[in-house]
Amino acid sequence: MKKTWLAVLTVGAAIAFASAADAQTSCQRNFLVDADGDGFDDSQEIAGIAVIASPTGLVTDPARKDVFIVVAMASNSLVQQIFSPDGTTPFNPFTPVTYFGSGVNVSFNGLAPLGLNVHMLSDLNTTADRIVDGCGISTQKAIRIAESTDTNGTILGNCQWGTPNGLDGCVVYSQRIKSFIDTNCPGNTEPERQLMFKAYITQSFLHEMGHSLGGLASQYNSRTGGYHYKSGSGFVMDQSVSYSARSGKCTWTISSTWNQTDPLSVRLK
Repeated sequence: MKKTWLAVLTVGAAIAFASAADAQTSCQRNFLVDADGDGFDDSQEIAGIAVIASPTGLVTDPARKDVFIVVAMASNSLVQQIFSPDGTTPFNPFTPVTYFGSGVNVSFNGLAPLGLNVHMLSDLNTTADRIVDGCGISTQKAIRIAESTDTNGTILGNCQWGTPNGLDGCVVYSQRIKSFIDTNCPGNTEPERQLMFKAYITQSFLHEMGHSLGGLASQYNSRTGGYHYKSGSGFVMDQSVSYSARSGKCTWTISSTWNQTDPLSVRLK
């Protein structure tokens, strides 16, 4: 039996453009109280955050952290082709989903276990430096994570460590992930490899974004390649996922569990 550890390296992303917001209801508020620490004033959240290029204010819960995330697919998106071949359903790594079949068995629940409400945006909903609020009340930024189909390299994903207001650069390399699975798991059928790809991609998006949610894992460890738990701990923020192969047929160990300390380490500003 061949046992291999496959690193999900992490070490974030930018580019967006903006138009004026219409939600004047929240533009009259002053930034005074932010009880949940998500970068938005409580009265602003109750009245409705004036998300750029949105026709109405987005009402959110001032007692629960709200995180805004731009998931940017490549123009020739491999992820979109595999997750929704007809193109009708945008890729969303934050909804509950289970991947169960030969070689993989894992269930995800997005960022909910971290106590976060996730709001997916497009590039049109942020300024060039990822600011969400069109009224200028809050300077809170969105995380932007992009798919890349570049094949020139071995890193499968990377992201800056820190808060959403830090540096850009979250990327998941979809074609490299697919090529790795196809090369090392030829004994599995194409549908089985696609299921493995879906599980790996979902984990990768969650893992990489974790590094920009206040910096998960919270402790630096040079032996795990930075801010990771050691491989095999069974957490989303492990340094790597693993697989075993017999006669080219793979079985993957992919965790969707967050360490109990991860929610306490979440910081958005």
